[in-house]
Amino acid sequence: MEKDEGKIVWVRISDIDKNPFRKYSVYAIQRDKVDKLKESIHKTGFWKTVTGRYSPDPTKAGRVEIAFGHHRIAAALEVYKPEDTIPIIIETLSDDEMRERMIRENKAEYGCLPAAIDDAVKAARDFLDGNREEAEKLLKADRSDVKRVRVGAPAIAKYTGFPKSTVESSLRRLEWTETGKVDREALYLMPNTAAANRFARAVMQHPASQPHQRTIAAYIVKNSGFGTASIELAFREFVPLGPVTDPLCPRFYEKKLAEATRLINKCATSLTALGRLSMPRMFPEQATKEDISALAIEKYHEALDELSATVEMVGRVLDREPRKAFLSEPEVSI
Repeated sequence: MEKDEGKIVWVRISDIDKNPFRKYSVYAIQRDKVDKLKESIHKTGFWKTVTGRYSPDPTKAGRVEIAFGHHRIAAALEVYKPEDTIPIIIETLSDDEMRERMIRENKAEYGCLPAAIDDAVKAARDFLDGNREEAEKLLKADRSDVKRVRVGAPAIAKYTGFPKSTVESSLRRLEWTETGKVDREALYLMPNTAAANRFARAVMQHPASQPHQRTIAAYIVKNSGFGTASIELAFREFVPLGPVTDPLCPRFYEKKLAEATRLINKCATSLTALGRLSMPRMFPEQATKEDISALAIEKYHEALDELSATVEMVGRVLDREPRKAFLSEPEVSI
C-alpha cells in the first residue's frame, strides 16, 4: 500500500488514541508544556502538525493512532469538547515507523527521563526480538548472532540512537521492573537514570513491597536527595534492618566480610609460620608426607573450602554489578 502522505483529516478528539508503542502510564505529561500549548491553541488554533494513522485493529475502525504530539492532544482535550474535531495528518505508517517516531518524540520531549529511555528501549527490543534479520542488518553481523536468546544492547543502540551504555542500563531497569523486583512507578519518580539506578540497587539491598517503595521514592523526591548516601539513608529510615543473621539485612554481609577477613589473617599467619619451619624441625626423624594423618589433611581442605566460599560470597556482594546470587544474569545478547 502506498503512503498517503500529508492527507489532513478532521478527527473527533474522542476518536484519537496514543501511539500504541508508548507503553508506560508513568510518563509525566509536562504541565508547563500543556499550558503553553493551550495558550497557543487559544491564540492561533490547533496547528496541523500532529501525524497519525488509522488504527489497524479491525475492532477500532475509524479511530486514529497518533505517532507523536501527545502533549498537543492533551492540551486540545482541555480546550475543546470530546466531540470536537481537530486536524490530523494521516499517513500509512507501519508499526516500525510508529516506533521510530515515538522514540524520536521521547528523546526530544523527555530527554534523560528514565521512563522515556526505557519505553524506547523496550519498544526497540520487542521489535528486534521478532525481526532478527533487521537486527543482523543493523549490526552487519554473522547469521549465527541472530540465533541468540535475546537481542541486546548493540542492536538496540543502533536502532534507537542511544549510546550502548545507556541501553545496557535501561535493559537492567526493564529486567527489574518486568520481574516485579522494583516498582515501576517508584523507579520513574527518579529524575534521571543515575538516580533511578541508585534507587534500584537500594531496593536490591533493602527489599520492600512495591507500595513501600513508592512511599520511599516520594520521600526521596520531596527531599531532593538523589545521591547514593541520601537514597541509602531514606531506605534505612523506612525499611527495618532486621537481625544480623538475616541475609536480607545489609549488616549480614558486613559480618561475613569481618569473618572472611579474620579467616584470611589466620590463614596467612599460619602459612607464614609454617614457611619458617624446616622439615627436620617438623619431622626430626625424617618423617614424610604420608605421616600426616588423613584427618588432618581433610580438615585442612575443609578450612580452605570454607575460606574460598566466604571470600567468593563477599566478593559478589561488593561487586558493583551483582552476580547471579543477587540479580539474574543478563541473557545472552547480540
